[in-house]
Formats: sequence, structure tokens, C-alpha cells
Amino acid sequence: MKKYFLPLFFLITTCVASEKRITANDEQSDQTERIVVKKMLAHLDWTGESNGKKGRRLLLGDILVEKGCIMPQLIRDQTQSVKVVKIEGNRVVYGWLDRKTGFLMGETFAICYQKKFSSLLIASSV
Repeated sequence: MKKYFLPLFFLITTCVASEKRITANDEQSDQTERIVVKKMLAHLDWTGESNGKKGRRLLLGDILVEKGCIMPQLIRDQTQSVKVVKIEGNRVVYGWLDRKTGFLMGETFAICYQKKFSSLLIASSV
């Protein structure tokens, strides 16, 4: 029975290639998670609005959203956090937070919402 010895170069190359695959899969799963989170945010109904200390606030589903707030987890085992950057009109601009630092990474996306409520004006008679 012959014994074959693999050169050290082959072993190192194989290890590096498998690490690259793991990194690529992590990036792919991050992108998939981002797509799912964006879809979840897009499907929230705009059910109310008010003015708060930080400016305008929106009620999206049962989530109160205002500038600077960090959104709760929308999917199970969510690893990436989303922060509200600004609210203008019916558009909310969100940003992805860096996992390590907790600061905005610079990547933002905007979602436009349609009102699902009507404004109620109550007038008192004198």
C-alpha cells in the first residue's frame, strides 16, 4: 500500500479557498436577510401619526417610529439592526447599523407608505 503525501501548498490553498466560501456565504446570507427585512418594513401599514420631541412620529403597524429610533427585530434571529434616519412626508429613510460599532454604515434605503387612516377633526359647538 502506497502512502501519498500532499504538498503543504495544496493544504494551504484548500484552507484559504474554504474560508473564502464561508465568507461569501455569510455575505450572501446578509444580503438575503436585508431583503427580507426590507420586505417586512414595506408591508407595515401606516396607521397613525403624531408630533413628538424628535419631530414627526409615525405608527407603522404597532411600531412607533421616529427619527433616531432603532427598529425592533422583524424576523427571527435577525442579526442586522435598522435605524430610522429621517421621516419626510410619507417616506421613511432607514439605515443599516454596523454590528460591531452600532453606528450607521452609510447604506440607507427609503420606503414610501400609504395612509391607512383618515384624520379626524373634532369641533366643539359653542
